[in-house]
Amino acid sequence: MRSKRAARGLGTSGLVLGAAYISYAIAQALSYSGVLALFFAGIILAHYNWHNLSHSAKLVTGHICKSLGWLSFDFIKVKL
Repeated sequence: MRSKRAARGLGTSGLVLGAAYISYAIAQALSYSGVLALFFAGIILAHYNWHNLSHSAKLVTGHICKSLGWLSFDFIKVKL
């Protein structure tokens, strides 16, 4: 039972991150600022979607975002 919840949380987190990436890709395809689109998509997802996620989906999404943040930070630190 627990593994089904974790799998459902991972799938939901994939949808959240996929929605953010789709907003970035559409903005880039239309020659708009992808970073700005991603910023506003994050605000919208945080305001409307975060409260509708299950507890496991919140945990998985939080861990994925923190991991991606650390990876990005380390990448920039190495490049500079």
